[in-house]
Amino acid sequence: MLARARSLAAVGLLLASQAHAGAVFDLRTDFSNAANPNGPWSYNEGANPLPFISDWIADPGILQPAWARFPTGVPGHIPCWFAAAFVAEDWLLGDVISHCWDPASGQGNSFSNVTWTAPTCGTAKITGHFWLARNIGRSVQVSLIANGQTLSQATVFDGDPYSRANPRTFAASAGNPAALNAVPVKAGDQIMVRLDNVTASGEFVGLELTIELGLLGDLDADLDVDSTDLNILLSDFACSSSCVGDADGDGDVDSTDLNIVLSSFGLDCG
Repeated sequence: MLARARSLAAVGLLLASQAHAGAVFDLRTDFSNAANPNGPWSYNEGANPLPFISDWIADPGILQPAWARFPTGVPGHIPCWFAAAFVAEDWLLGDVISHCWDPASGQGNSFSNVTWTAPTCGTAKITGHFWLARNIGRSVQVSLIANGQTLSQATVFDGDPYSRANPRTFAASAGNPAALNAVPVKAGDQIMVRLDNVTASGEFVGLELTIELGLLGDLDADLDVDSTDLNILLSDFACSSSCVGDADGDGDVDSTDLNIVLSSFGLDCG
């Protein structure tokens, strides 16, 4: 009977891995100059999606489209968001860059942020990194926020050890890095990266952000995480091979798997 139960649970786990392997949303890959909001992504000042500027930089030698209210040289031209169309400072072609708000050049606007809105219910695995993209004595605070709760926060500044080649990760800046592996979301919930000037003047920040939306912790593949899933995990705890309760897919069942199930407990996507 036990062997049959474990066999059925194993089939359920296989179905779960197929049905909830995860849709991947990548800020850089998905970046668009055609629409804002762009699918689940929105490039904003405060709560407002920014309009499109076909040439944000007032330089005849550079054509840089951006999401911003005005081109450079006009008050209110920051914050902005763009996929780099030229190489400069500490960024390369295609890098997603934002210049955060500051009072001198951001009149009438609010803080710089990009949001991802969950299209469905599930658990979001968040990975990514950031760096100060220009070093002229300024600093910027970068916050990762899910439904109003700050999950990760750090300040990048001129003279820090971080760069495009060696960026600061969201996990390294989190109080609980494991929490980024399974953030429960329902359709319409938002994950935000917010940029705030620390020095009087804001600065450019480079950003990579990937969100994988699945349903971690749903060990029996019934579209929710409940006591059945917890019991499957507990009965399999300390397993090291072919483990039904392996919520994170690393081959064993340990406290990381338990934390995934507990963090998603009560999530019902049925």
